[in-house]
Amino acid sequence: MAPKAVHLRLDMETASYQHQAFLDLGLRLGRSRPEGGESRSVFEALVQFSLVSASLAPTWEQSSLFFGDLQAGDEAEVVATPSSLQFRWQGYTATSSNLPPTALQLLPGMHLDRPEAAGGYAVLTFATAAAPEAPSDDLPTPAVYPVFRLTAAFMETLLFCRWGTFLQTPATTEATRSGTRQQIYGSTAGDLTVGYTARWQLDPDAPAANPGTWQESLLLNGFLEVKNVISWPQALELSSQADANGVVMTTLTLPAIETPNGETAALNHVRHTARVLFNQHVLPPELLAAGAGELFFQLASDHSWQFLAVVEHQLINVASTSDLASHQLTGDRRWTITQEVRLVTPAGFKTFLESHRSGQTIDAVIGVDSLGDSSDSYLTASLRDQLTVGETAELDRLSEKTLLVEMSAVHWVRQPTSTSAVSAATTRGSGTTLQFLPNGTQLGLLSSPEDYGASDPHDPAWLLLTLPLLGRLQAQEADELPTTVTDALSPLQVDPILLLAQPSTTVTNLRLLSALTHWGREDAITLAVTGFDTAAGRTWARLDPLSLEESWFRLQTPPPETSPDSFQSILAALPETPARQSRAAALAHAFRVVRPTYPPQTLSISASESSGDNFLHWRPHSLLAPSGVSRLGDGLELLYRFDGSSGDQIPDDSQVDPPLNLTIDNAAATAEFLPGEAYEFAKQPLSRPRLQSISSWRPAGPATPSPWKSGFP
Repeated sequence: MAPKAVHLRLDMETASYQHQAFLDLGLRLGRSRPEGGESRSVFEALVQFSLVSASLAPTWEQSSLFFGDLQAGDEAEVVATPSSLQFRWQGYTATSSNLPPTALQLLPGMHLDRPEAAGGYAVLTFATAAAPEAPSDDLPTPAVYPVFRLTAAFMETLLFCRWGTFLQTPATTEATRSGTRQQIYGSTAGDLTVGYTARWQLDPDAPAANPGTWQESLLLNGFLEVKNVISWPQALELSSQADANGVVMTTLTLPAIETPNGETAALNHVRHTARVLFNQHVLPPELLAAGAGELFFQLASDHSWQFLAVVEHQLINVASTSDLASHQLTGDRRWTITQEVRLVTPAGFKTFLESHRSGQTIDAVIGVDSLGDSSDSYLTASLRDQLTVGETAELDRLSEKTLLVEMSAVHWVRQPTSTSAVSAATTRGSGTTLQFLPNGTQLGLLSSPEDYGASDPHDPAWLLLTLPLLGRLQAQEADELPTTVTDALSPLQVDPILLLAQPSTTVTNLRLLSALTHWGREDAITLAVTGFDTAAGRTWARLDPLSLEESWFRLQTPPPETSPDSFQSILAALPETPARQSRAAALAHAFRVVRPTYPPQTLSISASESSGDNFLHWRPHSLLAPSGVSRLGDGLELLYRFDGSSGDQIPDDSQVDPPLNLTIDNAAATAEFLPGEAYEFAKQPLSRPRLQSISSWRPAGPATPSPWKSGFP
C-alpha cells in the first residue's frame, strides 16, 4: 500500500473559500499475475482521504477483484481508522463491458453465476514508518511521505458457479423422459459454492522489504457432473455358438452407423455420467496458476488435481433420431462409490501417456507384456499414438483452457435380480437430510448391511465392473458444433456422438471416433471374446466377509478431523452428521486398502487427500490398465508348415533365427494329420515351447496363434 496522488480543489466562487485537498491511497492484496507488463492482484483498491476535513469519510474510488476481471458492485464501502482499513462489498460486475459475468470462469468450465449474491470483505492493519533519507531496494528514491508497513490482513469473497444441465435429475417413476442436447452432450454441469480466502502472515525467512507471505485457500461445496466421452451402442450384440467340434465361440458385434441403403442409423446408445460431491473440499493453492482472459485460475503446468470423493455414477439409455433432433431417456441406473478424481491439463495428460510408453504389465499368455499390447484403454499403443504423436495429435488440438477429467475405476456393483428389487430401491424414500449447504440441502438414501449381503449362488448379483471414464471441463460454448464442421474439431472437445452423426467427409479421425463410441462406419465389427470377458465371468455371489467387516468398522468409527489453526472461510463447517463420511478425513480412512489388524482397530491415518504432481495415480502407487479382450484379427500369417511329413516335428516357417520348431509329445497318440495341411489334436499338444514361441513372434509384429483344437480345453 502506498500513496498514489494528491488532489487540490480550490473554491474561488464562495465567500468561505472551502478549499479541499485529497490523498489517493492505493493497495493490493493477495496473489499477483503479470498481464501485459503490468502486475495485477486478486484485490486492488483506491481509497481517497480528505487532508483538510477530518469529518469527511474516506471514499472507495476504484476496485478490482481477481486480476482485474471483476469490480465490486454498488453496495461497496470502506471504513478507516488510523491503523486499519475495512472493505465490504455485495455483488460484482465484469470489468469488461464486452464480457458478461457468466462468461467468467473460476477454473476452465466452471462458469460464475448469481453475481448479485456474491459478497466479500477485506481487512488489514498497518503501521507507519518514517520516510527514508536515502534510496533503498524497495524505495528507489527518497520518499517525502511515511512508509506503510502491513502487519496483518485477511480477505474473503464468496463465488457461485452454476452452469450446464444435469443429466442426473431427481429420481422419477416415469419410465421414459425427454432430454435436451445440452443435457446429454454437454461436457459438464455444476453447482458449486466457493469460498476464496487470502491471509497475510509474517515470514521470518522473508526479506525486510517484504516480510510476509499470502496463504490462499479455495473451499468448494456442491456438485460437478461429468459426461463420459466414451459411450456404447444399445445394439451391441453378444452371442455364443458351438462349432462342428463342439467348441463354443463367443462373439461381440458392434453395429454399423450406416444402414444398407446408405442412411445414418439412429445413434441409440448408453451414456455414462458421474456426479462428484464436493463437501468442504480444499483446493490446494500450490496447484493453481493465475488464469488468462476469462479464467481466474488455471492448473499449474506441472501439476494435476487429484482427490478422493463420493461419486454417483449413472448409465442411461439414450434413444435419438438420426439427426439428433429429439431424445428419449430410459433405463436410468445409478450407484455410488468412493473413488479418486483426477483433473489434468491436456499437456499434462500427454506427459502421463508418454511416460508409460515403455511400461509393462502381467500377461496371462507370455507372463510379462508391454502396456501398449495388452491394455484396452488409452494406454493401447495405437490409441496412445493418436492422442500424443504427430502434428495432428488429439491432445495438442485441445485448447489450453481445457481440463481433462480422468475417473476410470473398478466398481463392485450389486445388480438387481428382479423388477421388484429395482422398484424397492427407487421407492425406498425421498432421502435423509445429511447436511445443509449454502445453496441447498444434501440428501441421501442410507444403506443397510443387507444391501451388501450375499446373493443367491444360483443367481449371483455382485458384478466386478471396470469402467473407463474420460471427460473434459471447458467453456460451455466449446461443447456445441459450429455452423461449419471442420477437421479441426476433436472428439475430445465436441461429444463424439455429435461428430459421429456428421458425414464422414467432415471427420478425419474416424478411428478415434470408433474407439470412443464403439460403432463401425460402413460395416459391423465382430470380435471374438472369452467368457471371462463377459459379465458371467465377472459376477460373484458375495463380497469378502472380512473386507465388509473392516468397511463397516471404518464407517462407524470415522477419524477425528483436524481443527483449523487460523481464520477460515464462512463456508467452513464440520458438523457431526452422516455427511462427514464424504469429507477428507473419512474418505482417506475409508479408501485405505491395507487391513493391518484383525479384528479391526482404529488407526491413525493422514487425512491428506490430494496428489499434485503431473502424473495420474490410482493409489496406492498403482495404475489402472484394463486387460484387452481376446480377439482374432485379420491378416493371419502362416508361421508353421503343417504338411504331415515330419513325424512329430512341426517346422517353423516364420523366418525366426534360429527356427523354433514345435515338437508334438507322443505324436502317434496325440495328433492326426488331416488333408489340407492341418492337424487334429486329441489332447493338449503344447507344453513348454508355447511361451518361448509367442515371445519370439511379438517383436516382429502382431501375431495371433490359431491352432485347430478339438477335445481339450
